[in-house]
Amino acid sequence: MSKRQSKSAASKAPVAALVPVQDEEDKKRRLYQAFDPQPLEASQTDLYVNLDDVRGGTEIVTRLFHPIGYARQPTVQLLAGTKGSGKSTELRLLQKRLERGPSKYFTLLVDASDIDPNNVGFAEVLIVLLQRVAEEVELREGIRLKPGYFAERLKQLKDLLFSEVSFEKIELPVLLAKVSTSIRHSPDARDQLRKLLEPDTSNLLIGANELIDEATVQLKSKGYAGLVVLFDSLDRIVDQAQATGLFVRRANEMTGFRCHVVYTMPLSLAYSEQLAQLTINYGGQPHIVPMTKIHTRPPNRTPHEPGYQ
Repeated sequence: MSKRQSKSAASKAPVAALVPVQDEEDKKRRLYQAFDPQPLEASQTDLYVNLDDVRGGTEIVTRLFHPIGYARQPTVQLLAGTKGSGKSTELRLLQKRLERGPSKYFTLLVDASDIDPNNVGFAEVLIVLLQRVAEEVELREGIRLKPGYFAERLKQLKDLLFSEVSFEKIELPVLLAKVSTSIRHSPDARDQLRKLLEPDTSNLLIGANELIDEATVQLKSKGYAGLVVLFDSLDRIVDQAQATGLFVRRANEMTGFRCHVVYTMPLSLAYSEQLAQLTINYGGQPHIVPMTKIHTRPPNRTPHEPGYQ
């Protein structure tokens, strides 16, 4: 193409083509980030789309809320669904609902992404849960929990994992956070944690519940109805045998915390031969976050029009 032809072609180009490349790239970047598939925060109500109609009226948040709001004793519930179905978003909406009204609960969302999904044990679940409870009650309500039974255990962990830290000078949430970080990045540290804690599971739960009881008493004195832990991302456990080991064989421990807990769980486990045992151990079937519903249930199997639309 000659220079004259080039100039003529440029004069006929669309206006958009004359926009500086840098501005175009910035628009693309902002557009791309607007569709970030990360779970919505509870405050992002303008972006939330209620899918109950196309799911067939499942009302996941309400179904999770009622056992917590109505029960006299702590409840444990399981939540499963395919990747991207909205489990994390629904948990955030549940948190918002639990934290409002006259019977509000102190609710915290624990992200299990701090745990290696390829190697998950009950000891790691316990450490991460307690770390977040101790951290959040101090951060949000100024409640400082004392180690109690864990004083000796944490001192042993400190000696094993980071002996340069002075146990006497460190706060419980910080120490638990250091333990959590160590076991996340070091398989050796994880093995040492299990060798130290798992043989003494019964006393371990007693100690954990001492901390939870202390937190609950102080939270109730500040007007809360109780403590709720929403434990997200455990559905990312890769190995089916590990998922079975945690949710089925360690069910006594997983259901042993004296506070309300909701765990996400691998969907494959909800459709496995372990379903009956899970239902018995956790007091009900896992809640499933479905995708689009196409037909109603048998025997009157008819098209579900909102799903088709």
